[in-house]
Amino acid sequence: MQPAIDHQFTYLLGAGASAEALPVVANFPAKLESFKGRLSSSTPFHNPEPGSTQERLLNDLTGLINNVKFAASADTQAKRHYLQRQERKYSDLKMLLSLFFLVEEAVVRFDKRYELLFAQLLEQDPMGGVKLPGRIKILSWNYDLQVERAMNSFMGLGQGAALFSRLQSIPNVGQTEQIDIALNRFAILKLNGMAGAHTADGPAERYYFEISPQFDEDKLFSMIIKLYAAYLSAPEKVVPDIAFAWETRGIAPYIRKQALRVAEQTTVLICIGYSFPNFNRDYDRQLLGAMANLKTVYLQSHPDTIKEVKERFTALRPKIRDVRMNTDTKQFVLPYEY
Repeated sequence: MQPAIDHQFTYLLGAGASAEALPVVANFPAKLESFKGRLSSSTPFHNPEPGSTQERLLNDLTGLINNVKFAASADTQAKRHYLQRQERKYSDLKMLLSLFFLVEEAVVRFDKRYELLFAQLLEQDPMGGVKLPGRIKILSWNYDLQVERAMNSFMGLGQGAALFSRLQSIPNVGQTEQIDIALNRFAILKLNGMAGAHTADGPAERYYFEISPQFDEDKLFSMIIKLYAAYLSAPEKVVPDIAFAWETRGIAPYIRKQALRVAEQTTVLICIGYSFPNFNRDYDRQLLGAMANLKTVYLQSHPDTIKEVKERFTALRPKIRDVRMNTDTKQFVLPYEY
């Protein structure tokens, strides 16, 4: 009789994993339009003065909306700026996306499928509090805080540095050093960073918004204005935390290095709502290739896309015999091996 395998589980999340709460590529331009309309009709943006931060933000959003409408996606427009070395336009796009995602996430409750998953994974800690599943790691290509918000609904730590540190969520709003994560603990790694910004010189500070159960629109939009004003006055000092797959500077390389450490110990991979897009192909190949101990793969996607997802995964990581497909859109997969 062979000894039981001490499985290490890695969730790889794409936009589809947050689709019940946040926009995906297909409805992204419409959601941007709605975001701009919501700002325009709010008290802090009522009749903005010429030259004000409010006017500038609304005008910049109009430009972004027009660009995204005529490009294949926001990523495509970002790659155009990147290739043409239009550094200010590239940074502006990332800052506008950060503001958009911060507001979208404040307006809606987190995707309930995260809640269902963590209700099964979390346990009482005999020493008090909540025991996290140390054999599970989450790698996400998303900019959102859906995982953190769902976790916090059980843990009640607030959404500041204490929660990020407890979850080993990177980027960490309270962490300035780039240190190795503890592989024997639960962790969340945002491969493309997250919505928000940080100061690039002097004492490190992160700009993000704690999301209250009581949504205060005017307060949130006033904070948006303050953050955008700080960015406009010193764009070289207020740096968006959003990154793209092709970037080799900033925080993204550190996060992806940590993800490769996670990959090396992974035996079960669960891919949810992730289509393995071409923009991410180089790193995806590196990540999957680092999974030398991989035994089983779960691919969870919409019925209309599951076949293509499997084809793309197999092209990136051939010779995995145990690939299981799941088209359930109501709850996330929890592997039988767990």
